[in-house]
Amino acid sequence: GFAEISVRASELETLLIEQAEGGDVRAALDALIGEIERTLA
Repeated sequence: GFAEISVRASELETLLIEQAEGGDVRAALDALIGEIERTLA
């Protein structure tokens, strides 16, 4: 739901700010997209 989307977006934002490894950022982005898709389905 929307709460989960917010959590995933916050995780992604943190990784981007910390300049995390690309694989970690990709995984966080994939999780965010998946949550959005589930919410809108």
